[in-house]
Amino acid sequence: MVLKTNVTNKSAVRIVLKQGSANIYSKLSTLQPDGHADSVYTISLESNTTYREYWCAVQPGSEGDDRVIFSSDDCAEYKEVKIIELEPPGSKKYGWVGTVPRAKKADDASKAGDHAPPTLWKKFIGLFTR
Repeated sequence: MVLKTNVTNKSAVRIVLKQGSANIYSKLSTLQPDGHADSVYTISLESNTTYREYWCAVQPGSEGDDRVIFSSDDCAEYKEVKIIELEPPGSKKYGWVGTVPRAKKADDASKAGDHAPPTLWKKFIGLFTR
């Protein structure tokens, strides 16, 4: 199953988006500032792939608080991730916020007995209580 997550740059600066694991990253895209056509990138994530990190940094990549990291687990949880500048404006500190959560699936283990009719279930339990 393929999960798609939109990464949107809601800041006023260009953001470099990279994907990787074990500190080895490859560039996916450069997200233009909010309001430009190229300010959104869609990540396609196969549900059974290994853990990945998504690294975002203000261009040119510096080493301060202008780096943001989110993971494939976050992409599995949200349909949209927005890169934002944190308060106060002009602080040059960035973060991310998940804005559209995916629908949660009910736990299959909790529904294990829901498929058998109650009378059949009671008959089955009765075999062991006599």
